[in-house]
Amino acid sequence: LQVVVMSKRSRTDFEGLSSGKADGSRQIKRVRKDENKKSVMTSSITSGGGSEFECPVCYEDFNGAIYQCQEGHLLCDKCRPNLDNCPSCRIPFDGMIRNRILEQILCQNNKNIKNNKKCVESAQNEISKRKKSCCLCSQSFKSLNALNSHYDICENRIVQCPFNDCSWNDSFRKWSKHAKDEHHTCIGSIQSVSIINNRNNKNKNKKKKRIRKQYVFNHAIKFPKDTFSRGSADFVWPKIVRYDDETEFFVLSRYNAGFITVLVRLMKLPKLTENELKKMNKTLKINNGEGQIWGNYWIEFRIKGDGDKILKDANDLNLVPLRWPSNLYGVTLPFNYEKKHHESLKVHHKIFTRYWMQENVESSAILRFQFAAHLS
Repeated sequence: LQVVVMSKRSRTDFEGLSSGKADGSRQIKRVRKDENKKSVMTSSITSGGGSEFECPVCYEDFNGAIYQCQEGHLLCDKCRPNLDNCPSCRIPFDGMIRNRILEQILCQNNKNIKNNKKCVESAQNEISKRKKSCCLCSQSFKSLNALNSHYDICENRIVQCPFNDCSWNDSFRKWSKHAKDEHHTCIGSIQSVSIINNRNNKNKNKKKKRIRKQYVFNHAIKFPKDTFSRGSADFVWPKIVRYDDETEFFVLSRYNAGFITVLVRLMKLPKLTENELKKMNKTLKINNGEGQIWGNYWIEFRIKGDGDKILKDANDLNLVPLRWPSNLYGVTLPFNYEKKHHESLKVHHKIFTRYWMQENVESSAILRFQFAAHLS
């Protein structure tokens, strides 16, 4: 038995052909489902692009049993029972002859198509999953909005050390250890957060209470007894202050050239802009948070235990606390930022020595101050 695999034939080749019925029954109406289909070579069967073989009567793709005449012309299992003669060569059919080789080829081709679809779907799912995964810590998220929100707080983001002349840059989660090991930063014990209830009387019928957190810390720094006799004296007191709601502040006090400067920073990463979020997959190093204000704070110098005395004699200027308000920036901003923008607290020793405690000229002195911060 000769097996012939036919390519598509144009419709004009079949015009005028009868159905081959001996009793002269009406012709089977044939409508090509796609007039723009092009003939392809037999090798396209296994290319994974879908079946390109169709029945010459109904123009449907072969699916299931495939029949043929003695010359090898093909018919589908729906049209073959309705014909007695081959519509291509008009030779009477001799039994129900199937082309099992082509059936197997097309069957295998359909399996390949299904496998290819599964591979494509799997690849698309993987790509979609990567798009919703953090490129820094590989954590997955259900939406891009959730991923973008995570980037604002991901501690694997690369930061530059804010200390002047320090070239260290690494993930934010490692910076506290770096500050402790390389810059002698003291990490304090956990403090309690103060809660302030503010009543908002915008609505006369209802009094709304707005809860606000206040972070207060009493700090003390110790000066050597010969501080002012050394013209080149330069002391730095860095400290990380922690609170029970997991908020952390970095307090940096420095004495240099007769002046003391104090600044407070929030231990938090800067928020990212839309353009920076688009760059996250290309670079891990983003802005240092310049211009981002997280809240405000004030520094107040006071003499320990003088609170009652100040209340009784508020006219004594020597007893009035020295207070300095400032904006609260993130810790990733260089520590000379406030100085460049004239926002840093800078007090000469003739002023701040009024607020410190010293038993005698020969002993060391303790300067106490308090900071209170509010987050926006």
